[in-house]
Amino acid sequence: MHTPTPSTLTLPLLCAYLLICRGLRFRRVHAVEAKFFSKRADLSTMSTAEANRIRSTVAQLEFPSLCVKVLEFGFFRTYGIPSISRTLALTGQLVSPKTAPRRYANTVALDQCISERSHRDQHQLQSVSRLNQIHGHYIKKGLILNDDMLYTLALAMREPCSWIDRYEWRSLTDLERCAMGLYHQHWGQMMHIDFSALPEIHGSEKQRNGLQFFGDLCTRIDKYEEKYLVPAASNHTLAVSTAALLLHSFPLLLQLVLTRVMTAAMDDRLREAIISDKASLVYSLLLYTCMLARRVYVRHGALPRFFSATALVSPSGRGGALHFNSYGLVPIYVKPPWRNCLGAIALYRAFSRASAAWRCSNVPWRLRGDSCWSEDVLRNDRIEQVCLEGMAAMGGEM
Repeated sequence: MHTPTPSTLTLPLLCAYLLICRGLRFRRVHAVEAKFFSKRADLSTMSTAEANRIRSTVAQLEFPSLCVKVLEFGFFRTYGIPSISRTLALTGQLVSPKTAPRRYANTVALDQCISERSHRDQHQLQSVSRLNQIHGHYIKKGLILNDDMLYTLALAMREPCSWIDRYEWRSLTDLERCAMGLYHQHWGQMMHIDFSALPEIHGSEKQRNGLQFFGDLCTRIDKYEEKYLVPAASNHTLAVSTAALLLHSFPLLLQLVLTRVMTAAMDDRLREAIISDKASLVYSLLLYTCMLARRVYVRHGALPRFFSATALVSPSGRGGALHFNSYGLVPIYVKPPWRNCLGAIALYRAFSRASAAWRCSNVPWRLRGDSCWSEDVLRNDRIEQVCLEGMAAMGGEM
């Protein structure tokens, strides 16, 4: 009787593994569609809570890595609008090496708290309120316009979808686009953004259709960029300081390479707006080859993620202070366990000269400006009510 050897078992085991990957890879997206359409006739009946769950599945289970990178890279596009970049440059917080890391960490924490938390979660509502408080100061001074707010909201919706379609192992479905549209429409209403520039969504049926909103807002953003995505000195200043922040922990030679790769990932309009040189064909090919190899591997050779990838966690498992659960771009608000501060990347960054001032900090992240909540509001759990003031007049739905 012939005894199987490792060499004879390798091919069958490999084939079995690839078949398992293939069988599991699309199971989640099919299950989400089957669950939705078994209860709903069409996309116009999707609720905000359903949109939030579907969007969370996309960002935390299907494409978590790319969604995080898009957040980091997405800042560059807002810096291409002079009215936005001038306001940000005036604060000085994103230009100074002393304040930029914490300003960046606070921005990421607010965004992740809104996107990761479940519908009507207290942290989510407090984060939206904090954003309204921050923006309200500049809106009153006329430094932030509604068009700027609408453009930033549109970028938060469109850019992840665009990058997923371009680089990920599959494109988004209409159901997922509808969820992204409805989720960001609801987010915009909570931030009191005026959608009157989009008259086509004000019919009762179209307002509830997230896919229609998605398409209308993408059309709006294209027209907006044609007019306002133009070169300015403030654009370049912010882009350079942000690039330095994104790449500060890499060796100098690698920083030079990655800077050109980042430029290769930009379209010509954005690159010209931030006054950056065009990357050579070599860097474009390097980017395309790496992303193509990743797409093939994830689609055919990797098992799907079984646990949600979240950035912020509460040490107590409930409300209160939050920590980043991994050592990310900036070592601020990192959860104390050694594995988050003493991993290979963390060790290199902690001992590198470039990040000597940005050592791992286990100070928890808390929402500043809590004074905007009265004791009555906190005691009677009326955060949601206060946060949604003005939504009724705009036709918003919880």
